Amino acid sequence: MPTPAPAPAPLRTAQLRWRLSPDVDVVRYRVLIGTAPGVYEQRIDVPAFALDAQNVASARLANLDGARRFLALVAVDAAGQESRPSNELTLPAATP
Repeated sequence: MPTPAPAPAPLRTAQLRWRLSPDVDVVRYRVLIGTAPGVYEQRIDVPAFALDAQNVASARLANLDGARRFLALVAVDAAGQESRPSNELTLPAATP
């Protein structure tokens, strides 16, 4: 009898917070996601974000698998040019 495949890890979300870029040409923000420090395989545009009273932006990043991930944020200007990445954050692996 074949062994059943393990159940996939549940998807999770992360709440990101950042200070807005002072550059007036910024039109959106993009999250960089990688499996190793400084190596980003995914780029996800932030479709919308909230601002709090201190002008700090926040957005929820959904559908992340349970593996450890490395995240950074870039600002994108009207010409599509990305800023230097923010300081990198580590999202630890989910615990079973």
